[in-house]
Amino acid sequence: MPTKKLTVTVIKRKRPDTGYDEYFDTITPGLGLRITSKGRRSYFVQARANKKQFKYKLGNTDQLTLAAAREKAREVLSNAAEGILPKVAQHRAQLEAERAQKHTFRSVAESYLEDQGKGGGANLRSKGQIKARLENDVFPEWGALPITDITKADVRELVKGIARRRPVAANRTLAVVRRIFNWACKKDRLDTSPAFGIDPPAVEKSRDRVLTDDEIICLWSAFDTIGYPYGPVFKLLLLTGQRRNEVAGMVWSEIEEDLWILPKERTKNQQSNVVPFSSLALEIVNDLPRVEKFKHLFTTGWVGDKPVHGWGDTKHKIDKIVAQNAADAAGEKLDMETHALPHWTFHDLRRTLRTDLPKLGITPDNAERVLGHKIGGVRGVYDRHAYDEEKRHALERWAQHIRSLTGEGLPTSNVVEMHRKS
Repeated sequence: MPTKKLTVTVIKRKRPDTGYDEYFDTITPGLGLRITSKGRRSYFVQARANKKQFKYKLGNTDQLTLAAAREKAREVLSNAAEGILPKVAQHRAQLEAERAQKHTFRSVAESYLEDQGKGGGANLRSKGQIKARLENDVFPEWGALPITDITKADVRELVKGIARRRPVAANRTLAVVRRIFNWACKKDRLDTSPAFGIDPPAVEKSRDRVLTDDEIICLWSAFDTIGYPYGPVFKLLLLTGQRRNEVAGMVWSEIEEDLWILPKERTKNQQSNVVPFSSLALEIVNDLPRVEKFKHLFTTGWVGDKPVHGWGDTKHKIDKIVAQNAADAAGEKLDMETHALPHWTFHDLRRTLRTDLPKLGITPDNAERVLGHKIGGVRGVYDRHAYDEEKRHALERWAQHIRSLTGEGLPTSNVVEMHRKS
């Protein structure tokens, strides 16, 4: 067979009248070019592996450039020198790629979230939050990396980068990746956790912020200004003392007359909770717009029948409303540092109710029951009284206190008819 330096001119040579012509490259010995009588032009490799000669087609000249054909030929020839035939090499490469894909941090994290066994993440109530944290903060950095390639320095760098702007979020992210690494170790996908021994970057202190009566008045006015759906959500947070996601996710089927029956699937302690609505809470619920076929009480048109979210933006708007009202009352130009409330969170609404109920004559035990907390010790084991009336009394006392502060309607009796929306 003729041996030539393959060039574009050679590749475009006239086709033979019959059969085919083959030319071998002098630059890459073993690389050949075949031109058939029908005009097909393709590259191939002729080599020997395990004392057996073989030919292997690389592709036609429309698919491969000459440079790419030479590169592929060298790879085939190198494997042949080690006794590896091309199809075997392809299969090995495919297996290695599949194995690598199964061991990326993303694939391991997703397997962890699908694991319903002990230590797995499938049944965690925080599963949605974990997925969001991974998508936002971790997968962009580590998603395609083999989990075995991630080092302790990588973990420190990731957490440090998040901590620059969101220190508490960095703590949460560290906790999530540590949990995934530990799970991978138990499943023999990792020898040791690179997160072991790394301290959280932020020092967290338990909060003890309780709103004053004046602050409640300021916030209540802002809740009125911001309107549906967020305004009523925050009012009910203050009036019921339940958690933000529990109130925001409230559905009409959970309301029976003047009772809100929280199923265990939606509570933090996995225990169902009955929350008697106070007269003021009922008025707020009865005034809500009812969107036909929507099960949730608090929705926005652009998300459909889903609970509201976007708490950070909403908190910023409320702070600005409160500050503007304070500036207007003082006849001053708005300054957020001067006129905004000292740092507060939505959870402070719940803490304020719990702190202030004993001031209204409610026993500490009943104040805890209002929040859905279980009384521990022997009493918690043997006391099966529902305490619905005690909770109703406590929440009504609290509602009347809020009325006296905000002027929200006139005080009413404890018995209020529940008008369901049609």
